[in-house]
Amino acid sequence: MSERVTTGLADADGARLHFERRGHGPALLMISGGGGDAARYARTADFLAEHYTVLTYDRRGSASSRITEGSPARLRMDQQSADARAVIEHNDLACASVFGSSGGALIGLDLTARSPALVEALVAHEPPAIKLLPDAARLGAAYDEIDRTLAETGWEAAAMRFLALNGQLPRNPALRTARWFALALRLGSAADLAFFMTNEIRPFVDYDIDFDNIAHSQVPVVMAGGCDSREHYEYRASQVIASRLDRPFAEFPGDHTGFAKRPRAFAARLAEVLAGQPGQG
Repeated sequence: MSERVTTGLADADGARLHFERRGHGPALLMISGGGGDAARYARTADFLAEHYTVLTYDRRGSASSRITEGSPARLRMDQQSADARAVIEHNDLACASVFGSSGGALIGLDLTARSPALVEALVAHEPPAIKLLPDAARLGAAYDEIDRTLAETGWEAAAMRFLALNGQLPRNPALRTARWFALALRLGSAADLAFFMTNEIRPFVDYDIDFDNIAHSQVPVVMAGGCDSREHYEYRASQVIASRLDRPFAEFPGDHTGFAKRPRAFAARLAEVLAGQPGQG
């Protein structure tokens, strides 16, 4: 299926953000994770547009969004949540439900902490909050090695280490180039992957969630994880956050990128979860 898509540009601090808008009904903002390309949600957004006004956007420095002042720099979470706010406000919306996956889930949590009046409900899917886990030291050491590889060898080699850590690197070396390009395409392009490895990956995993402000807000928050990624650290981190906030946890179809692999089922589950939140029925 395909919904009519309108596009626009939202001005943020030092950036011009490309966004896409589809459908009619209550507003739903979808925030991308690593690579920041709105196209990652396109198929799921088409299904959701039957019931929602769905906004997706390319995060600053990725795909069609441009940094207009200064040079590309390492991600700042306050800036990322301000960008999400800029997209909502540019579309003349008082508030929106928010969905974010991976790094986008962390941005959604930060937006909820900083601007709760803008967030009608939040569904945060598999945030890579490694510092909250019992095996944080092991995971932190793995990301330290990715950082060293980035500095010494470059982003391509660092991407290989990242793939290996996340169980996406085939044992057969002959297949690794194909897998590498598959990852690059999921992130939109090789340029988006380079930007992710260089400027985003470490700030995401080092981010400290503002549990106090989120807990004190009136925003309904649902943490989420894919039924096929129960052993992965992002799923486990989502469960820990749900427990810390005393908020519900919901399983979704597929794995860390279930929205891309099973868009119809993922969209139906997201609509179901949102409908169950206060004021959303």
